[in-house]
Amino acid sequence: MPAAFLNELCGFRGDLRTAGVVSAFPNTSDRSDAISVELGRRLFEIIGIPASQIGPSKVGEALGTKVIDDLAARVGVQGTVGSGSATAFRQYSHLKAFADFKREVERSDDMEVQQIIDAVRDLPAGPARGAVLRRLNQLKVRLGRRDALVERLLTSAPEESLLGLDVTISDNSTAGPAELRTALSLKWSLRTDRAQDCLSQGAKLASQRRGRMPHYGVVTMEPRPYMLAILCDGSGAVDFVYHLHLDAVREAVARLASERGDSDRWQGVRTLERLVGQGRLRDYDDLVDEITA
Repeated sequence: MPAAFLNELCGFRGDLRTAGVVSAFPNTSDRSDAISVELGRRLFEIIGIPASQIGPSKVGEALGTKVIDDLAARVGVQGTVGSGSATAFRQYSHLKAFADFKREVERSDDMEVQQIIDAVRDLPAGPARGAVLRRLNQLKVRLGRRDALVERLLTSAPEESLLGLDVTISDNSTAGPAELRTALSLKWSLRTDRAQDCLSQGAKLASQRRGRMPHYGVVTMEPRPYMLAILCDGSGAVDFVYHLHLDAVREAVARLASERGDSDRWQGVRTLERLVGQGRLRDYDDLVDEITA
């Protein structure tokens, strides 16, 4: 079944009419891609989105709010739903160590150390003063070496980018940081760079964890089969892609193929049905089942 909030997010962008001709395009679509626009229009016809409906100005932000609210209502006591950095959770909390160090480390104050040495020199001469001066000078050398090592670490050590997650579902039933059970990336529509961001994020979740791998999926309204395939045919960085209205996009693709007169030959039909058949492209309700199982 489609997401209950879907119709609130769908709409058109651009001028609704120019000299009596509809020039707006669906907010699911890339305006520069004719197939994307045509699929978006068929999709909206099937869903029942009127040509006069204008989509939210920031549909990505609206999608995030809707998904979090919807899943929070469904998950209930089984977990906590929110968004934020993966480093807030048990499996990734170690990634904060270097960032915390970089923010909090303090270099030695050479001036202050030298002032202490000078003050000791002003004391009456004697064995005690000499011993203190030797220890202070040794400390100054050690602090200088430590500062040099710290500076080398700060300037040359690789620093992994922190993972910002659109939706997190966690289990905080035990002491300490909560465990991340599900992480979601939300992409109302896709471009190649957006799809690659999802794959990169999944790979980092897998490689940087210390503990259980969370379920990682992408939620989208993208209608183009070849864009969906970028995520679904990846190396396994994304577990599943969840479509906000899978039945409608399948019908839209089939309808456009029929109108083009090549329903048996258009690669988009075969690609989409293959992704569904393999179980890589799923319905939004399958996401709900996954996180409440």
